[in-house]
Amino acid sequence: MTNICPSWHKYSIAHGCEQLAETPNPNLFETLVDAIISQQISVKAADAIMARLRAAVNGVLITPEALLLLDDDALRAVGLSPQKIRYMHDLTERVSSGQLNLEQLSELDDVQKSLTIHPKDNYEGLHEK
Repeated sequence: MTNICPSWHKYSIAHGCEQLAETPNPNLFETLVDAIISQQISVKAADAIMARLRAAVNGVLITPEALLLLDDDALRAVGLSPQKIRYMHDLTERVSSGQLNLEQLSELDDVQKSLTIHPKDNYEGLHEK
């Protein structure tokens, strides 16, 4: 990121987060969980929810297997909304079933990734009232 955006490079150095910006989480599933949690809330709130979620899975990496052990009440207790709980279940089910192979995502271009993550047959839920 810093080699693409010089402004980010200056900001990251000034705020001590250059290593964070250059070191993505190697656990792609956990990264996607973090992205779901972080949608439309403050960074501080998202960090707090991620910390509570990590504690709920005994401080280990957040994996599909770890999330399968948590019921909806446990996910609500860490601060997830009902909609984000549905997103977590969907992601977990797709990865666990093999429908979404995270290891192959790096080999796909952006259009292929979008079609893989959001197949056409799952768009009906986007227009719920």
